Amino acid sequence: MRKTIAMVLFSCAINTIAQDLTVMKKSWEYKVVEKSDNSKVYDRNTGEHIKESEVKKIFKKYKKIYLEKIIDENGDVEKKLIDSSDPTKIYKWDISKRSESGEKFPNLNFQSINGENFRLKDLKGNLIILRFELFSDNFRFKKYEIEELDARINSLNENSNKVKSFIFFITPPDEIRKGFDLEGSNFVPVANSGNINLRYIIKEFPTNIVVDREGNLIGYYSDIYEFNIEELLSDN
Repeated sequence: MRKTIAMVLFSCAINTIAQDLTVMKKSWEYKVVEKSDNSKVYDRNTGEHIKESEVKKIFKKYKKIYLEKIIDENGDVEKKLIDSSDPTKIYKWDISKRSESGEKFPNLNFQSINGENFRLKDLKGNLIILRFELFSDNFRFKKYEIEELDARINSLNENSNKVKSFIFFITPPDEIRKGFDLEGSNFVPVANSGNINLRYIIKEFPTNIVVDREGNLIGYYSDIYEFNIEELLSDN
């Protein structure tokens, strides 16, 4: 049985608040570089906005601050929530906040590594597969699974164009181009997906999200053999 990479991600455990994430590679390691933005911090308990001057005081008092990021449909940080009663309290992702099967799946506006813009809500009428990976290099990226999914999609023949598939990596475009070398793949690669992972509460890699032709969630799958593309397409 293949192993699934499990990664428990806390929204933030940092000394400065950050909004924009950039993943940089050094040898075998990837480092996340974040740009500070103290303007979007809110009290988790009251919902009130916290002034930047007050945020700086909290940073000065505590060594580590744990924040929950709220990500909008553009993949940007909309809010950062802090527990005012205990800023050092670790926030754990709550999978129960995910959309449930049959519910309308939250929209996402995103761009491929080639600059093509997409909106999930504009893809209604198609079966949608969102594949989430961490890295795109040959040692960690499960390329063989994409080849298998491609084969299944292509076997649909004239119905293959009714499946729209995307693959999200946390790495930048140049790194993806080096590792994602599957010519003619149905999967459109998307870079720098850290915030998107937060939006959809992706805790395991790889994860496959399947959305039906009406825009409703079918399910989250860690194993590609847990869903049948042909059957799902015929059911819609």
